[in-house]
Amino acid sequence: MSKKNRNPLRKKNNSLTIFVSLILISFLIVLLLEFINYKKGKESLIFTELLKREKTISPHLKFNYDFLDFLNAEDISFDYFKDTGNRYHFKLDIRNSKFKKILKDINVFSNKYNFSLTPIEVRRGEKKTTYLYKTDFSGNTTHFLLVNSIKDTSPSSIEKPKDLVGADPKHPRIAFIIDDIGAYNIGAYELKKLGIPITASVLPDSPHAMEEAKWLSKYNLKSLIHLPMQPKKDVNNYSDHQKVITMTSSLTEIGDLIKRARKIVPDANGINNHQGSLVTSDRNMMKKILSVIKNEGMYFIDSKTDFDSLAWETARDMSVKTAVRDVFLDHTRSYEHSMFQIRRLVEIAKKTGKGIAIGHPFDTTFSAIADSLKFIRSSGVEIVFVNQLIK
Repeated sequence: MSKKNRNPLRKKNNSLTIFVSLILISFLIVLLLEFINYKKGKESLIFTELLKREKTISPHLKFNYDFLDFLNAEDISFDYFKDTGNRYHFKLDIRNSKFKKILKDINVFSNKYNFSLTPIEVRRGEKKTTYLYKTDFSGNTTHFLLVNSIKDTSPSSIEKPKDLVGADPKHPRIAFIIDDIGAYNIGAYELKKLGIPITASVLPDSPHAMEEAKWLSKYNLKSLIHLPMQPKKDVNNYSDHQKVITMTSSLTEIGDLIKRARKIVPDANGINNHQGSLVTSDRNMMKKILSVIKNEGMYFIDSKTDFDSLAWETARDMSVKTAVRDVFLDHTRSYEHSMFQIRRLVEIAKKTGKGIAIGHPFDTTFSAIADSLKFIRSSGVEIVFVNQLIK
């Protein structure tokens, strides 16, 4: 056979090789994208079935799940956070009359999980005594417990807050707030896809704030102004009076900032604080801020970025419509942690009648909310906009 007769066959083979190569590359790209979605906690057509998600959880998280059930069963007021070293910090308020029993139960509970409970420090005050404990597992410190033993006759955070009066544990309701909307080029559309009442808190000076606020309005979602306030840390980066409320902001500057923010997010009828641990722990500063909010006819959600926050309490005393955050969904940014926090939120709502969660526009957070909807509804808990939980 001559070379001239062999050339068409060679060309045909080359074309076939190129075609097969393109098909193979396309398949590998699809496979890679599906795997990325799977690792983010999203539903994957391929990997969700081929690779079942790991069902086992760490001893730390298992301890937290059961410890949460224990605290709720004993009707103990608590809060907690996870630090950058992956250690959990719990704050508990316990009446003197129950203190010895509860502490004994906690010790037994810790031993059950091979956690050793060790006292570190004791501070005695007029109305309460504070004990600091740590738990160790396999030689590593995993938890800190700040336990307040409070006199039975003294008022405390254990008592049912006034904003829960009228909340019905027989018909529990929860609300999700997603902060930092506008800071990223995602937000409104992702919230719409969840298909639930959800409130978006828009950072007024963020790059996409105005655009996202318009989409929120089109999607009939509720919005808040995520008002920046000066924190205890990194103070110098939160000092521009035109964008942030600082400890030296005047009443006029606060008013101008809020009025400008309302032009960016015109549908917002409420405000919650962005950062602000320094400002919200100062009653006089909060009085100034809340007087403006009250004059604007708005409500205030205390994000409670610090245990020392006086924002909700001050708003209540000034008759400003208000509520306070119960849990953060993603101060540890993981699907597993957000799922745990939603479980905690549901338990709070079943106990008190209501619960408010704050999260951020992360894939892991959106996935955790979406995957928890069946659990929430089967628990008899209704999801509402946050303005339905203010008082």
